[in-house]
Amino acid sequence: MKSKHSLDLKRATIEMFKCPECMFNFGSSVLLGDDSTVQCWKCNKRHHFDHLVIFPKRILEAKCENCRRRSPLIEDYCFNPVYNLRVFQCSKCLQEIAARYGRRLIRPQDILRSVASNLNQDSYFSLFGDFVWLNAKSGNEWILADRMNKMAKSENTGFKTLNQDDFNVWVVLANGNAAGYIAHNTKQGLPILRQLYILPEYRNQGIASKLIETWIEEYATNGKFGIEDPVPATQRILKSYEASHEIFFE
Repeated sequence: MKSKHSLDLKRATIEMFKCPECMFNFGSSVLLGDDSTVQCWKCNKRHHFDHLVIFPKRILEAKCENCRRRSPLIEDYCFNPVYNLRVFQCSKCLQEIAARYGRRLIRPQDILRSVASNLNQDSYFSLFGDFVWLNAKSGNEWILADRMNKMAKSENTGFKTLNQDDFNVWVVLANGNAAGYIAHNTKQGLPILRQLYILPEYRNQGIASKLIETWIEEYATNGKFGIEDPVPATQRILKSYEASHEIFFE
């Protein structure tokens, strides 16, 4: 009997395809042209489907909790990998069904907890109470930031995708669990708060207010800062800074 906290896995065999010329592995599916040929990405030659090398591969399948369909845990169904995290989707409804973190297979809902448990606690900065924050510099920290960013975008389409080239990110933790993040950068020397997101279960506990206060003390040393498209809750927090700071809205 499967535990409700474990993945429903099953072993299976699928067919994989290779290029007959250079043996490049196409995976479990190929994109055919109108003439039933496929172009190899490696040797750039076209081959008829009947000439492809077909070989069996033993894989794991996971059952989707949404549509109950089983899908293979292979790269074909892994989208936007981040460092050592691979999240697999159902081939039918595209619901997340499993994740590979390092060598472990875990449930998607366990990603934040599993990754947070591997952070370097020496890099923590106290926020207040049991809450701490740290700069997202390592792979694990960016996995958390990327994961919470996806959650933020599902709630508000105004959130942009995070990347290390354009954003600096602080990750917030509560008793070792991911609780939210703040993303910022500068524009012509002006510090700008780009994103602020707190997980639903940690809202209304003063995290956002303290996080903004800490960020302003760190970066708005000349009494000026910018903020991009703040939500109503953030706007209410910023009212307490209108008298002491010059705030630029983007």
